[in-house]
Amino acid sequence: MIVDVELAAENLLTGVRHVCTRGAFTMVAADRKTNPDRLPPSPDAKPEFAASPPGYARTLQLVFPGDTNHLGQLFGGNAMSIMGKAAYIAASRHTRCDVGMAASDKIDFIAPTREGEMLDVIATIASVGRTSMTIAVLAEAEDLMTGERRKVGEADYVMVALDADGKPTRAKALG
Repeated sequence: MIVDVELAAENLLTGVRHVCTRGAFTMVAADRKTNPDRLPPSPDAKPEFAASPPGYARTLQLVFPGDTNHLGQLFGGNAMSIMGKAAYIAASRHTRCDVGMAASDKIDFIAPTREGEMLDVIATIASVGRTSMTIAVLAEAEDLMTGERRKVGEADYVMVALDADGKPTRAKALG
């Protein structure tokens, strides 16, 4: 199977994106000798790599052994860091200005994310005040072999819009 990958960088203040690199990776099934079944056909059309909507961020991360505790579960601090970064990106995309984290109102770890699973984190703007925004963050784990997904965490982060001097400034209203 050949997997096409495109890496793009986005300026969080302007929203301008540019492609940094592209690549094609040839992947081989590890069980090829014991499983002679052919892979299903891939779609003919290549996906369009478009910018995410303002006030939205999604990040996917594979959990490696160095990311886990002695039980093979993602460290809570690592999960909080990934979730906080997604909140930062969503807030920056919404306001198109610098932002700073003011608080994490709640972080609930519902289930562990295990080594080898993919962590899927989605952040969206939940509400906007005068200078602050509440960003709702959802984290799900996926077993890549079975496709089974489950909610593993959720959090609310409060981010403050900042001017060029690092002082709070009016946040862009929703909608």
